[in-house]
Amino acid sequence: MNTVSNNPCPRCGKQRIFVKTWREKIGYSVVTTTETACPDKECQKMVVKGNKNQKDKYDAAQLRRKQGFGHHKKS
Repeated sequence: MNTVSNNPCPRCGKQRIFVKTWREKIGYSVVTTTETACPDKECQKMVVKGNKNQKDKYDAAQLRRKQGFGHHKKS
């Protein structure tokens, strides 16, 4: 069965291309992961930078939650 993927770049809208596909065993499951990228290399660099910024914000928020941010001791 052939499948047609509609996976536009979130930044420019061009159809993304397949970079690589790999399988890995996680627990009792085998997970197939496919990496895609924008065909415009400069646009892809901007997407990667934006994704990194989002991940950094998420990680910082997770760290603040773990540290109990917002639960200050009163003097």
